[in-house]
Amino acid sequence: MNLARVSLTAGLAALAALAVLASACSGSGGGSPSTPPESAPGASGSSAPAGSSAAATGSASAAGSPSATTSGVSAAALAKIVLQPGDLPAGWKPTKHDTSGDDSSGNDALGKQIASCIGVPAPPQQDNDKNAVHSPDYTSGNNEIDSSAEPATRPDAERDFINQVIASPKAPGCFDKFLRVELRKSMPAGATIGKVQAKVTRRQAGQPKNVVADFTAQVQVTLSGQTVTVITEDVDMLSDTVEGEVDFVGVGAPIPALVRQQALATVGGRVAST
Repeated sequence: MNLARVSLTAGLAALAALAVLASACSGSGGGSPSTPPESAPGASGSSAPAGSSAAATGSASAAGSPSATTSGVSAAALAKIVLQPGDLPAGWKPTKHDTSGDDSSGNDALGKQIASCIGVPAPPQQDNDKNAVHSPDYTSGNNEIDSSAEPATRPDAERDFINQVIASPKAPGCFDKFLRVELRKSMPAGATIGKVQAKVTRRQAGQPKNVVADFTAQVQVTLSGQTVTVITEDVDMLSDTVEGEVDFVGVGAPIPALVRQQALATVGGRVAST
């Protein structure tokens, strides 16, 4: 479980929602912030819309060659685990994966800070992020689903770490704190952060049996008098060889349960059989 990535997912989703608000305000004559979200520092890695020149062709993306192997699992094998075109219901379009939250070196430092706040040892698998393979980002309206797979070099240590995070009463407050810190770095002028709720739990009813953690966050952001709530969910699945993750971002409301269940069942089954 990458503590930094789950926090950044929620933060980047909130920034994307601010961009939507800015566009709505501009279009309705309500005015736009003096520093638009599109040009805010750290917000330049937003996904390209479907149909643009940067739209994905439906293939997974990896830092290395598909023939490279890491911990006995090839990048080609990892690419088969993540969500593929056709895995989701009609209306979900693949777009180029947004790499904003994928910086391994930056995530390592942030992950250690969050772990220190919670009172647990640093995450055991941070360095494996550079070997992760990502699916395209699938969008439907302002909502998004993406997935990733990476080698599980220390699965027992990873399970122990996740259990410590879940058991810590400090975890919700620490995620709240760092979510706000990361958001403030890139907030456009005039935007404010409202209510933030974050929690990490074990496998939920109906999820695949290899789910080891379910991180959810709700972030309320306001711009030019308009408020929107972003709901994110990051679900980790683990086998003895592979760690899979599916991330959901809903703007205004959660992504429908049936869509989430379909995505998790698909990736969870592939993690279990790899």
